[in-house]
Amino acid sequence: IMYFLFVLFLVSVLVLWIYFFYLQPTNVEVEIVEGREYLNFLADKINKTGGPIKVIMFDVWFNFSDPSMKNFENVLKLNSNRIKIIVDDGNYLGKTEMKKRISVCKYLNDLGIETKLDSSEYLTHAKVVIFSNNCALVGSSNWNWYSFNTNKEINVFFCSDKVEELEKLFESLWNEGRSCL
Repeated sequence: IMYFLFVLFLVSVLVLWIYFFYLQPTNVEVEIVEGREYLNFLADKINKTGGPIKVIMFDVWFNFSDPSMKNFENVLKLNSNRIKIIVDDGNYLGKTEMKKRISVCKYLNDLGIETKLDSSEYLTHAKVVIFSNNCALVGSSNWNWYSFNTNKEINVFFCSDKVEELEKLFESLWNEGRSCL
C-alpha cells in the first residue's frame, strides 16, 4: 500500500506540474467578427496597430466598384510598407484561377505590398492576419467580395503568446513561397 500511495503521489505531482507549466488556462480575450464586419474591423486594426502585418490568405480578389472594398484598398496603400501577404497560387483550380491569383499578386506588389504565391506543392487554405502585438485574426473569410457580402463567415480576433506559432508558420510559408512577378 505504501508503494501504491507513493506512485499515486508522484503521478499527482506530475499532473499538477503539467497543468501549471503547460496547460494552465489563460484569460485570452476574443472578439467574434462576422464576414460583413470583417473589412471595417480589419481596416481599423491595421490603422491602429504599429509594426509589421503578416497575412496568409487562400483567395484574394478585389472588386473596387464596391465602396467598402475601395476603402480597404486605401488602407492597404497607406500601410503597404508594413504588410506582407502569402497567397495560395490556385494551381489545382486550373489555369484561369492561377492567372487571376498571379494578377492579384502583381497588383498588391504594385501597391507596395510584398506579396508572394505559396509553393505549388500544397494548398494553402488558411485565412490569417498576424499583427505585431501578438494578436491575430483567424477565420473563414477570404479577401474577396463573396466573403464580405454573400457568404456567412466567422472570424476570431485574439491576443496571445500562441500567435508566435502563427508567425513561425508564416515565415516558413514565406521562405517557401515564390515571386509572382
